[in-house]
Amino acid sequence: MADAKQKAMEALRTDGSHAVQDRLTRFYDTDGDYARASFAQLAPIDPLGITSTDLLATTLLSIRIGPGATRRLLNGGSMRDALLQKLKDLPDCDLANAGTPRL
Repeated sequence: MADAKQKAMEALRTDGSHAVQDRLTRFYDTDGDYARASFAQLAPIDPLGITSTDLLATTLLSIRIGPGATRRLLNGGSMRDALLQKLKDLPDCDLANAGTPRL
């Protein structure tokens, strides 16, 4: 989880050669070849759950999800419940405002 959070925060940086807003615009362009359309258009879409479609879309980001992890994510259990709770606890914000949190 810590590795995923670190990678997400890296991706949301506003400095560097391409601002996060520019990268997100390209990523969410349905005419492009990025994974966005897979996340947003393949059914089933369950904003409060994790589905096999979510795992497929994740693999399109070149992230390997092993067989055991796949079962733990898709079947009921304490790991799935804990992950879903962590996802629900994330702040609700517009991705256009992404960047380093201000303290």
